[in-house]
Amino acid sequence: MLFRSMRRLAVLAAHPTLEAKEEVWKAFFVDYAVPASRETLVLGSTFWRPGQAELLAPFTHRYLEELHTLKGGLLNQGLTVRAMFPLGAGDEAFLAAAEEAADDTRLSAYARNQLRSNSFVLGRILAARRL
Repeated sequence: MLFRSMRRLAVLAAHPTLEAKEEVWKAFFVDYAVPASRETLVLGSTFWRPGQAELLAPFTHRYLEELHTLKGGLLNQGLTVRAMFPLGAGDEAFLAAAEEAADDTRLSAYARNQLRSNSFVLGRILAARRL
């Protein structure tokens, strides 16, 4: 059953519609229905498809807001923070907001460290795109 659910979420994550993206978002941040596993990271990267940047732009800033309300155990929280960082869709405005959020002491130390690490990577991606 869990396998089917994850496969369904993977198909939805790749689909370029707001409805599909919202359903995956809800599974991560509302229902906490995405189990901590290696597939969680794959699901996150599938959600943030680079060719869907315009559709995904509003989700990038929602991601930063969600970090303040994450529930569940540290393993689930940690994987969600890593999996849902928008490497494929983050832009310069998101990067600046993520770097600022990395200094927000209301976030867990893990979340702040992941924001710093992934912001570094995103900064490199954005610089490469400018070349």
